[in-house]
Amino acid sequence: MDRLVINDAILTRVGYDARKQDLEVVLEDKVARLYIGVPPSVYLAMMQSENVGLYFRSKVENAYVYQSIPLR
Repeated sequence: MDRLVINDAILTRVGYDARKQDLEVVLEDKVARLYIGVPPSVYLAMMQSENVGLYFRSKVENAYVYQSIPLR
């Protein structure tokens, strides 16, 4: 999965696999996480929001199960 570089204070990179509904994020502190079961509608809304990081914090971070992954 390719990650997009994000110009944000909270997130630095975001990747999404629509088939698996997996969302990969790299936080500003260089922590990488894989969020499982994130619907395409949530990913699209996050990427279209005015503030991607704040949307992530309010709608994704504590709403979906994640696992820490190696930073690539």
